[in-house]
Amino acid sequence: MSGWRTYRIADLGRVVTGKTPPSSQPELFDGAIPFITPSDMSFDCRHISTERFVSADWDRKQRTLLPEGAVCVVSIGATIGKICMSSKPSQTNQQVNSVIVDQARFDQGFAYYALRTKADELMARAAGAATPIINKTAFSEVEIDAPPLETQRRIASILGAYDDLIEVNRRRIAVLEEMARGLFESFVTKVIGELPPASGGSGNAALPDGWHISDLRDITEIIMGQSPPSEELNKDGDGFPFHQGVTDFGPLFPRRRIFCVPSSKKKIAATGDILFSVRAPVGRINLATEEVVLGRGVSSFRSTIGTQHYLTAHLRATFYEPDLIGNGSIYKAVGRNDIQRIPIVLPPAEIRAELDVKIASIYDLLWTLEQSNKALAASRDLLLPRLISGQLSVAEATRQLEEAA
Repeated sequence: MSGWRTYRIADLGRVVTGKTPPSSQPELFDGAIPFITPSDMSFDCRHISTERFVSADWDRKQRTLLPEGAVCVVSIGATIGKICMSSKPSQTNQQVNSVIVDQARFDQGFAYYALRTKADELMARAAGAATPIINKTAFSEVEIDAPPLETQRRIASILGAYDDLIEVNRRRIAVLEEMARGLFESFVTKVIGELPPASGGSGNAALPDGWHISDLRDITEIIMGQSPPSEELNKDGDGFPFHQGVTDFGPLFPRRRIFCVPSSKKKIAATGDILFSVRAPVGRINLATEEVVLGRGVSSFRSTIGTQHYLTAHLRATFYEPDLIGNGSIYKAVGRNDIQRIPIVLPPAEIRAELDVKIASIYDLLWTLEQSNKALAASRDLLLPRLISGQLSVAEATRQLEEAA
């Protein structure tokens, strides 16, 4: 590893811990600066978006303002190690430590990928407290190895090429999701005016002849999740994928990260079941691509009248925002009784079946793109630790990239 040296995170640039504007000054949340929080971030998405923004008045001296390309790392809680790069000048909350990279000595992309390999170490350093935390000082002392700047750039370019392909597919996925939403709107929402509220009842929906509304409990089998003992969980791939909440939810399909060998199969969703989050954020929806164990933050639905994809599209339209249920009220969690009352508009069977087929074809394309991204991510993740540690040459990694592309 000629030219490689060991550095502390503090050597990479200026380390910044974010902060949150006080709730007593709501005007500070009315601005144009992206406000990044752990819920916006993931373990494997380089660039993210957020729906929260803050005013420039919050940090007039720009002490915590991050430039484009800063590396942001979750440093508090169960998701320590989540990471992203700021795509424009941004702020973060206090759960995030960020590195404003000294670009005269280090490449921003290399710093991002190097810190991606440190998630387990960061969590290990934070263990022991009721709420895991790695403070700014401890974070700054974590070590990474780095080669000369030009080699850093080449490594970042190779790994970034995989993420570029993944991000292209993610944009395609977003377009397809919008197509599915548009189909449901044209077949259903525009016909009846608006969907009934998730809290129950018909609301202002104007139903044509042959249309009716059913409670979710009347047309589905509902399974409420339950947390298994910790000794049944593992990260070794033993048993079934396990979902406690939405941490591993994707746009439509969940990823496999935590597994469970359950003592009972009562809380297992089947392939094709709708996975629905019942704890904040309430109303996030994915589709099970295999049997999965349901933790207490997730329930599953299976249609008893067919047209499962229609039901999926309906629920995604009903829960168009996280945590929105019933007359615009915000709930931290919902129970079986709340779920059972969710109203579902049912057009005549032939209309429902036609829409189900159209949406199914879109979901098939989404699955293909998700599988492509999964393969690209697997190739990238095989290269990542070997490139970052200097065990794999840039030339060999370039050859593998050309084969993957």
